[in-house]
Amino acid sequence: MRPVNGRHCVARLIEVTRVYGAAGRETTALRNVSLAVHAGETVLLLGPSGSGKTTLLTLMGGLQHPTSGTVEIFGRAVEDYTSRELQRLRATRIGFVFQTFRLLEPLTVLDNVMLVMKFAGVPRVESRRRALALLEEFGVAGLAGASPRTLSQGQKQRVAVARALANNAELIIADEPTGSLATAQGLDIIRFLTAKVRQGNRSAVIVSHDERIAEYADRALHLEDGVLRGPGGPGNTHGAP
Repeated sequence: MRPVNGRHCVARLIEVTRVYGAAGRETTALRNVSLAVHAGETVLLLGPSGSGKTTLLTLMGGLQHPTSGTVEIFGRAVEDYTSRELQRLRATRIGFVFQTFRLLEPLTVLDNVMLVMKFAGVPRVESRRRALALLEEFGVAGLAGASPRTLSQGQKQRVAVARALANNAELIIADEPTGSLATAQGLDIIRFLTAKVRQGNRSAVIVSHDERIAEYADRALHLEDGVLRGPGGPGNTHGAP
């Protein structure tokens, strides 16, 4: 795929369908979805619960395979990666932000952020420096030695976003990052996240119910019953040249 406005394609889905369940009891989560995400852009996916948003994110993050169609991550089809290569990809080039945070409570805030860098093979001195810098940037450096269980929802989400950025990930995948937060807190998180995406020429795909987030995204698309709708309507490649 050629660059768009000088930006290369980071991830794309090409006519992807994802079906769950046994024969006769299938549920179609995604229907013939095509989507391209380019370097430096933030794409917002809006839609109700059960519309297929989380399925799309897991496919784009290499966490599962499509029933039909093709998922490409960094220019390579997911099925062409080995399991070990996908694990390495998720550890080094993709950052995940979960609605439920998934912080490990036996560890300190600092150790939670450092852990992803340990998996990526970053030396401890460098991972500590990088983690502290991110926590400072997100306004939670004073909580570095605290347990996640003592943090507010907003503080937990700031730590979770810092963790997602710790390995300088090229693609950030965020599933309802503001879902459990008050409106002001949620918009603060989105501002932080999208600013980091712009500064680092990263890409982000954010799932949300909240259309107010759209002003911080480069594109906002809607998923309804597994069908992606946006400029050009169903069947459009949504960002692919």
